Amino acid sequence: MVMNSFNSISSRMSDTSSNYSYKSADSSIRLEEHITRKHLEELLRIFQPKKTDHDQDNSQQSEKKTLAEFKDIVSKMLGTEKWNDQMEMLFYKVDTGCDGFVDWNEFCTYMVLQMREVEHIQMTSQIKPFTAEAIVKRSYHNKQETTTKMFLVENPTRIVNVSKVGDIGVWDTELRLLKNYKLSSNVAADETGAKRRCHTWVTDAIYMKNSQKFALTTTSREIYFYDTSTNPYYAEFCLYALPDVPNCVNYWYSETARNGHSILIFGDDEGSVHLLHFHSPQSRLFGKPFNPKQGIQRIYFNDLIADPEYRDSKNIHRAFVTYECIPNIHDEIIRRVMYVADGNQIVSSSSSSATSVVLMDLKKKKKPYIFKVNKGVECFDYSKPLNVLVTGSLDHLVRIWNPYVDAKPICLLQGHSTGICDVAINRSFGQIISYSKDAILKIWDIKEQNCLQTITLKIPSFPQGRIPDHGEFPLNLFEQPHDMMLVSCNDCIALFKMGKLKPPPEAPTTHEAPLCNAIYNDLFHQVVTGADDSTVSVWNVENGVRSLKFSNAHGHEEITCIAFDKSWRRLFTGARDGTIKAWNFQNGNCLHEFKSIAEAEVTGIMSFQDQKVLAVGWSRQITTYDDSDPDIIFVHANTNWKGGQMHKDDILTMDHCDPYYLATGSYDGTIIVWSEETEQISAVLKKSKALKGHQSTPVEKLLFLENRVTKERLSKNKKCGAVLLSSESGVIHLWSFFGHKHHLGKFSATDTPESSILGMASSIDNSLLITGDTTGTVRVWDISNFCVSDLQEFQTDSPPLKKQWKAHDMAIVSLNYIEYEFLGLIVTSSSDRTARLWTLDGKFIGTFGQKKKWNLKNPASFQHPRNPWGELVEDVSHTGAEARHTQDTPPDHLPAQSVTFEDEVKDKVDSNTQHKSNNPVAEVGENAESHNEDLSSVKLPALPNLQTSKRLPERRMTTHIMAENKKTLPSARKLVRAETVSKFETPKEKILGETTEKGLAKRRATRHERRYRVGFINPQTTSRFGNLCSPFQALSIPNTDVVDFSPDLPMSRRMQDRGMECLSETDLASLPLHYLKGFADQDNDGGEEASRNPTRRSMRHGSPRRSTLLPATAQLPGAMKSSVAVRK
Repeated sequence: MVMNSFNSISSRMSDTSSNYSYKSADSSIRLEEHITRKHLEELLRIFQPKKTDHDQDNSQQSEKKTLAEFKDIVSKMLGTEKWNDQMEMLFYKVDTGCDGFVDWNEFCTYMVLQMREVEHIQMTSQIKPFTAEAIVKRSYHNKQETTTKMFLVENPTRIVNVSKVGDIGVWDTELRLLKNYKLSSNVAADETGAKRRCHTWVTDAIYMKNSQKFALTTTSREIYFYDTSTNPYYAEFCLYALPDVPNCVNYWYSETARNGHSILIFGDDEGSVHLLHFHSPQSRLFGKPFNPKQGIQRIYFNDLIADPEYRDSKNIHRAFVTYECIPNIHDEIIRRVMYVADGNQIVSSSSSSATSVVLMDLKKKKKPYIFKVNKGVECFDYSKPLNVLVTGSLDHLVRIWNPYVDAKPICLLQGHSTGICDVAINRSFGQIISYSKDAILKIWDIKEQNCLQTITLKIPSFPQGRIPDHGEFPLNLFEQPHDMMLVSCNDCIALFKMGKLKPPPEAPTTHEAPLCNAIYNDLFHQVVTGADDSTVSVWNVENGVRSLKFSNAHGHEEITCIAFDKSWRRLFTGARDGTIKAWNFQNGNCLHEFKSIAEAEVTGIMSFQDQKVLAVGWSRQITTYDDSDPDIIFVHANTNWKGGQMHKDDILTMDHCDPYYLATGSYDGTIIVWSEETEQISAVLKKSKALKGHQSTPVEKLLFLENRVTKERLSKNKKCGAVLLSSESGVIHLWSFFGHKHHLGKFSATDTPESSILGMASSIDNSLLITGDTTGTVRVWDISNFCVSDLQEFQTDSPPLKKQWKAHDMAIVSLNYIEYEFLGLIVTSSSDRTARLWTLDGKFIGTFGQKKKWNLKNPASFQHPRNPWGELVEDVSHTGAEARHTQDTPPDHLPAQSVTFEDEVKDKVDSNTQHKSNNPVAEVGENAESHNEDLSSVKLPALPNLQTSKRLPERRMTTHIMAENKKTLPSARKLVRAETVSKFETPKEKILGETTEKGLAKRRATRHERRYRVGFINPQTTSRFGNLCSPFQALSIPNTDVVDFSPDLPMSRRMQDRGMECLSETDLASLPLHYLKGFADQDNDGGEEASRNPTRRSMRHGSPRRSTLLPATAQLPGAMKSSVAVRK
């Protein structure tokens, strides 16, 4: 068993690991990549116990090693101790049983899985060109003869196949036979009328695209030129009496001058190459004398090589075609020939071992390159852009050459069991296609030099065990725009259609679906990401390379949350259907599956106490699972929480301060702090106020300030500062549960009230708070002196904003602060399918999934100074007082013309039009908790602080003005127009003329004014009635009709159970109808769940759900009337 493990792993590692030998132990190279076959042999010898006479079966077992023994063994094996850090990580990865020991079987299993994953990642990243089955048709008109050549004819696109005996078939692109011709029917005899005594075989054919003709070479030393511009095709010229038999042919013409110089090249059976230079191929290939006879024009070859000084009727072709010969290139028959315009070179091959392939200059000014292969070369293909020469031989090998190094090939591609009869280079995909005599196709990647795909050609009526017959050119590849490949075998034709190349994405993506979370593993220095398509990926934070990916973690269900256990060696994933699984994320093995208590989304998972797992979610319950027995696969849930199930609505978030406290927050706004040790309530920081007529905002995110919690517990003089943060509709609330005063402050952390904070993290010392909102913006706040004591007044001013930048196009769903070798980093994940790594000062390191690796020890490898969209960013943030949320100074990151406009407007507007948020907050003290639901006391910025990079003017060019300044719009528009016209002044050098330049400048100014004119419109007002709206909804007030409520309106059973009464106009105004949004009557429980799930499902990918029963104005206090405005 031990030897079988060794053979399986050494076969995978012998080729890959040797490339990493004798490299330094830097962060870009893993220890696993450094281990070679020799190292495995030595490890096998060490792990195997010595045989004794008493134990005959101990050879089947291996010794177990501890961490110290394992490190000592590997250090001695490698002869260095510079891998010590990675040795410990490798030991923990191999120790899947978490028992502190590793044996040979565990080590081999891990290495095999790692190598298999590397191969899988490489294979999935490479494109397989043929994914559909081939269309195979039998060419009955060939009369059981093989097909010599196939090619495409344009206008319309047709497939033409030519058999060895001269049968020509015309097919459409779906291999439906349209017509067939016979070479002997057009040319049955020569000029004397005598019949040939032997059959004529076709040796090759080529399509001359610019002249709409194709040429056929035959063993009768003739070349026939067929015209394809008419239907049917007919033979127009016959060039006869060639000096030798043409065996292969190639054609070249210039795409830019289609009627210009073109060359027809053919190689003969004596090893010479002949060239026919056509001067005007579209007009005429040869001269045509007056001849009353109709039919093919036969041209004597010697007429082309007549003395140019001898002017007679035999010299009529000199104006259209000239002849050139390069004799004795090979000493055997030429198999293939190609003309390379870039460099004016000719490439030819033969079966000779002395001159297998010859690459020579047509003008013979340079020394030719001669490539030698023992059994010669049957076929080749050459690509000048890729600088690759590929050859196929009878020794079953495909060789890749540097065309200018003929000493030895770059590599040998092994895999065929018979001789190679044709090869082709797929330049679009960067791949090689080889075809062997046993009808097997192989697709190779040029860069990786590995086989991507193997296709066995299924031929009808082909006897097993026999090698089929092939023509001289059985493989024909046609790239864009046709994207097809034709293969011939016996008298059959196979059509393969290539897959279309997907355009590369504008920016790299981490997953193919929106992300739900990204967490950092401090032990292995890896980032684990989960996506909605139920895939999990593991990334190395040192270089951004993916080390593992496993799909269908929860089948077709979306992953909603992920977490690590306390040992950092297992991964927990929760899904939308309530299932929870435990994984060994180093190899993708599922260790446990925890049974769900209801088909409700899991929103939080954590390791709890000793060998327990705790989960919360839409089930509204705190559930625990016993994780003590590693042999139990299916673990049942325990809902007996000692403190009781106190939440009345869905639990949306949780956080824990190990080992002291657990905090949970629900959709109705309730926040409860639990003691992890006793499972009892420590404090209820916030209760739902929906029954009192106030709208409750859902708790979207909770964050413990663990350093402050530890200090508060150990300090004798407790300051009772804020130790818990909650995010609710874009407002950060600060809480303390050590003193009598719980709610210490709040501030708005977003630009607009519609945005939400779904990601929060803090530095290790809790001096910095990092937030990520639904607009994709990251902000770094200084909270070192913010709400540090309950003796301070209720805080509503924002803490100092240190940095802010645009990180994603869509909502940030998670945010983590990590420290890697004393370097502060931020990991963000978003619903735009990306997870990105940033420095603490906002420098963009890279996106997980990008091709270019980074090195955290080398800042030059970062993407900075470019942002994720490839734009240069000089200063990604603003600091200090300039970055505060105040209205006195406009943000310096706005465009220059916007800042100038604001300064001028503020000089002209009346002082009475200032924002109400400039007034100080009046109520501070013990009753400050009432501010929890009233956001009017929070200071908001005067201008939306959207972005700090130079990308802002390109993405958002509208300057938003607050609603209170609507009276200043006429003067403001004049200022904008004057500013814009000065911005787009016509240049001194008027290329298009003064009138045209002024007209363009005027159009740009008008466009800019139109953008400003609708800049103050609130998008929530225009979109609350759906997508079908117009600007008139926001700019005009519709006429209304008054509809009176009936005094005896019935009340639902649910309203009665909640104690709601409506007996007068006053009761109706205070009735909390918004709380019933999304809920049906209690009698219809299924409808309640159906109406709740779709609404909450969008919470992670945008702003959280908000209840709206009546128009927005009807939700404000005192706005509920006994009549409703109905649009006419």
